[in-house]
Amino acid sequence: MWNIINENINEKPLRNDTIFININGTITHNSQVTAETFNTYFSTVAQHIHTENSENLHSVVNENNPLNFLCDVFKQLIQSIKLKFVSTKEIEDVISSLKMKDSHGYNGISTKVLKQIIPYILTPLTYIFNLMISTGIFPTRMKFVEIKPPCKRGEMANIFNFRHFSC
Repeated sequence: MWNIINENINEKPLRNDTIFININGTITHNSQVTAETFNTYFSTVAQHIHTENSENLHSVVNENNPLNFLCDVFKQLIQSIKLKFVSTKEIEDVISSLKMKDSHGYNGISTKVLKQIIPYILTPLTYIFNLMISTGIFPTRMKFVEIKPPCKRGEMANIFNFRHFSC
């Protein structure tokens, strides 16, 4: 809404969020294709790093290497993780510690708004968090994230020059 108002009063032009990306030698600005390409790239980056690190670990002869130790430890399954319930005070403290910002994530709620409405939602939030801990179920709607891939450096058409940023 503010972009439209500012554009009409000539204060600030609308930001162009169109990304032109090079996919197999073809430059595209199709948002669906670009989103799918970023999704594929970002969802496989961790696996590529893991594969590279695994190959590097096998080449290291030193048995006192901390990475070797961690790899050995985490090959075994962790039997159980015991999470304790959270209190309303803990949730209030976490929300109070957040920086006051107008920006928001997928849910559309900024930290500024969150801090203002905390007296009204603190008890229900505590109930929801404790329910998640007791059941081990994380609500599907809370698994969504908005990805905004800022360019790290270099040519913007190269997908490898972008980093993963979730909000």
